[in-house]
Amino acid sequence: MKKYRSGIVIVLSALILSGCQGKDVINEVNLKIVKNMVRDKDSIDQYESLEEQGEIDENGRYKKAEEILAEDESDEAKTDKTDVKDVHVTLASNNNLDITYYYDADMTKEVTGSCYLNKGESLYAKVSSKKDVSQVYQFEKYKIYEYNNGNREEVTLETGSDNTVLTIPKDYEGKELSVIPIGNYKEKEITLSDYYMDESDNRCELDGVWLVGDKETKDEIITAQALSSDAVSYTYDNNLYFFVGANPPCRYQDDESGAVVFDKPESNTSNLEYQIELHKYLETEIKSSKEFSYKINDGKDSGKEKTHKITGLRYGDVITLTSKKETTFDYDEKFLKMKDVPTETSKGYEYIFTVKQNNGIRFNPMDYKYDNGDIVFTYHGKKVTDEIYVSEGAKIQYSAENVSEDYRLPDGEHEIIVSDLDTLQKDLKNIRLYKEKDVKIYLPQPKAGGVINYYVDDKEIEEDSITVKAGTVIKIGFESYNGWRCDTGDVTYTATEEDEQEITIDGKNVDNIFKEEDEHKPELELVLNESIEKEDLTFDIKASSYEKSGIKYKSQMLKKNYTYDKIGNIGTDEPVTISIKGGSLDSGKALKVVTTKTGKKGSATVKSTEYIEKLPETLSFNIYDIDDVTDKVASYKEVTIKVSLVNINEYAQCEVDNATTTLIYADTKAEVKDGDTIDKNRKVIFTITPDDGYYIVDNKSVSDGIYSKSMTYGEYKKNLEDILTKNEVKPIGTITLDTSDPYGTVTYKIDGKEVSGTVKIKEKQKITMEYTITEDGYKVKNKKYKIKKSDKKKEVTITVSEDDIGTTITRADYIDVVKKGE
Repeated sequence: MKKYRSGIVIVLSALILSGCQGKDVINEVNLKIVKNMVRDKDSIDQYESLEEQGEIDENGRYKKAEEILAEDESDEAKTDKTDVKDVHVTLASNNNLDITYYYDADMTKEVTGSCYLNKGESLYAKVSSKKDVSQVYQFEKYKIYEYNNGNREEVTLETGSDNTVLTIPKDYEGKELSVIPIGNYKEKEITLSDYYMDESDNRCELDGVWLVGDKETKDEIITAQALSSDAVSYTYDNNLYFFVGANPPCRYQDDESGAVVFDKPESNTSNLEYQIELHKYLETEIKSSKEFSYKINDGKDSGKEKTHKITGLRYGDVITLTSKKETTFDYDEKFLKMKDVPTETSKGYEYIFTVKQNNGIRFNPMDYKYDNGDIVFTYHGKKVTDEIYVSEGAKIQYSAENVSEDYRLPDGEHEIIVSDLDTLQKDLKNIRLYKEKDVKIYLPQPKAGGVINYYVDDKEIEEDSITVKAGTVIKIGFESYNGWRCDTGDVTYTATEEDEQEITIDGKNVDNIFKEEDEHKPELELVLNESIEKEDLTFDIKASSYEKSGIKYKSQMLKKNYTYDKIGNIGTDEPVTISIKGGSLDSGKALKVVTTKTGKKGSATVKSTEYIEKLPETLSFNIYDIDDVTDKVASYKEVTIKVSLVNINEYAQCEVDNATTTLIYADTKAEVKDGDTIDKNRKVIFTITPDDGYYIVDNKSVSDGIYSKSMTYGEYKKNLEDILTKNEVKPIGTITLDTSDPYGTVTYKIDGKEVSGTVKIKEKQKITMEYTITEDGYKVKNKKYKIKKSDKKKEVTITVSEDDIGTTITRADYIDVVKKGE
């Protein structure tokens, strides 16, 4: 019991010490116990020794902890301390997690050791499971502990995103915090599958008995603890079936007992899958014009007959036929393969047949030779040394032996999935041993049309290059953007021994992988307004597969615009570029260039506007933004570039006391910034947003307390003073609603909600007072001659005036109560 208690209290101490990098052994001991979750006997013994020496206080903390913190905090933490930071934060580690802490959300300023944070500041982190436990262990959360006068208490502090560890509240009064990253072990699934293939090559599920550890099961999927490493075995009916193969390869198999035993898995493996293929015993018939006997493998000879029906056969069985004289045989060539030349013996002539697997493909490892080592093949867990027949979809696994110095078989699955003979032969020839060296692989992306995803060991590579061992297989997948297609399926690239290499796809440049659909290519046109007629301007346009120079404005009868409409449909893999040159622009004038993207039926028109004040100038834009091709299903029918000459103004933002004003462009929704160039006909939206505690005097353009109205910029400038006058910003006042009354009950409502006491109120807002007499002998005084008026209840509506703000309202101000009979 003593060791358990010590383990717990030392964790408390470790939380203070773990943020430092002390030279004192106590720091190391405490850290070690935290990391090993109080399972390290040596560390516990060291702690108990310190306890016996009187070095541990009554709270279980090492007495010199504060001294270690002061002496051994990192330079960064010391610098922070001189800056009078508010809160000291120590950072615990976790043996199963890789974690790096940062001062900033962009995670560029790394924290080393402990740190100091001001109130309101945050701490960020990148965290992932370490590679050796990533399949079984995962990060769960951070635990935050506060220390105050030697006591520890877990606290909850605000986090703003997945990467935020904690945010120090602005009103936080503590001085010492500790952060502990917590993880947990995942459960894993064990999938068990047994089946046989019938004569039509259909898969038929079986119901054999599996043994996982010491528990029998027939379930297809069972769960187990993450770190369990139970051995798996299987038993089948050997009177009906024979063993064909297992995945993973089994350690032991015997058709005589119907047993299959697998190697014990590593404890840190993730989900496991065991698969066993069986087959019903086979039979065949062989005929000859002469009598013959047969034996199966090393079994006994049968009697001599001209026809034999042979049963109990398995794939790969060898049938030896013996005849006194040479003869020929009638047999199923799809089922049996005959050795070409018979062997003459003392008993006569021997003919050798091998039982083939249905739809089998011939595989002879002796046909393949490899430089710098030997390749050993296994099929269904058995080493292949001679010709065999393998079935479609089966796996051939391989490994290397007698490898030359400085050479290696690349990491990977080391297996070939059998499909057809040509593919099998190609895959076998592609196996090679590579020189032990690092090479740099550049991972290019196409300029348009989609994204190429690269994977090494099933981990996506997000950088534009990677350094790997020669022979590493890089898996490549393709994601087409909207409006594009990729005719290439997922492929692989094997790193060669060149020092630097760039990936190509089947010998093609990656820019040629994605093809744009014709309906995704819009029609482009340039429209020149007559306002530029007197300007000596020349326009050059360049787009994908199109280029035209020297376009000028041409006057056309009864038309204000000249449309250069010979551009037609264009691809969108290149940006559209328009260059304007010639002539000059007077002060206060600019060329207004409006780009309109008109969608197909049902989609919206998108506009952008730019102003050119000096020439020459070149504008460039992409027809489809990245959001158009990834998040949205955009498809534009036409793209029009319209150029006109306009008078321009420089926008100056107006200031309103106790409110914020904004002006945005109605077409793009971008904010008009102070100093921006804008013309009077440009549509804008003007808003006034009152500060907290203020409101805008109601009018029809105020919604949810905010004024917002669309207009041209010319109207905005002309009417701004009138807008501000009509939309005066006033403070929200208070009024006290007194519910006390000697004769009855008083209830107040604002906007249908019952209120009382001191409430916030605006001028012209209405308050409903509902009054009910409860005192006998009294009544509400009503005007004379009012028929059907209750003398017990009365309701009045009070419209709040400026004079009411800050006052107290009582029932007596609005309703009179008198004695009955008066």
